[in-house]
Amino acid sequence: MVEQRLSGDVNAISVKTGFESIDEKIGGLNRSDLIVIASRPSVGKTALALSLLGNIAKTNKKPAMFISLSDAEDLLVSRLVASESSVALDRVTSVQMSEQDWEKIHTAVGKIKDLNAIVDCNCDKDLPSIVSEVKSASKSNGGLSAVFVDYMQLIHVGGTYTGNARSSELTRTLKDLAKQIDAPVVLLSQIGKAADQRADKRPSLHDFSGMESVEQDADLILFMLS
Repeated sequence: MVEQRLSGDVNAISVKTGFESIDEKIGGLNRSDLIVIASRPSVGKTALALSLLGNIAKTNKKPAMFISLSDAEDLLVSRLVASESSVALDRVTSVQMSEQDWEKIHTAVGKIKDLNAIVDCNCDKDLPSIVSEVKSASKSNGGLSAVFVDYMQLIHVGGTYTGNARSSELTRTLKDLAKQIDAPVVLLSQIGKAADQRADKRPSLHDFSGMESVEQDADLILFMLS
């Protein structure tokens, strides 16, 4: 791995997201980095993360991993189908679909079955369990191409941690995990209501109030605008 990096092998340094507009700006997701995708609720963090998962899983020999603490397995599968088929989630979960929708969904299901991805909806919501699951998956598969965790506020850190101390323990642990498995760890996070009060609704680092460690520990923060 060191030799590959020194030789200038781009794939040894970063993982392409499959979105040209993102890759042109950031050069892909750097291996061993902690990346945070943040927004207000219901803006599309999970949908974006699943799209990234699909793109990365299609173009890498090592599997991509998605840990969901928010969605049951059935809903997450429906989200994957919606992402892969470009059919709206409400139509995927509805029995009232057009013939064209059914064809798209049928094709998407076939692609998802062949997807080089690990989806875990049953992982305990505490931080040590998440770290253990990821390390075990990495060891079993000869490494991982990327790890997605959905989402920060649902992770139990344990102990007496509160406020920024809690987020600091969480972000430091996941940042160390990314280095240990040599793969980007993408953490989804909600942000405070302050962005809603701005005329342009544009989020900023100030919206991580009480979670200042995110700004300190994250190698990259991607905000989603509602």
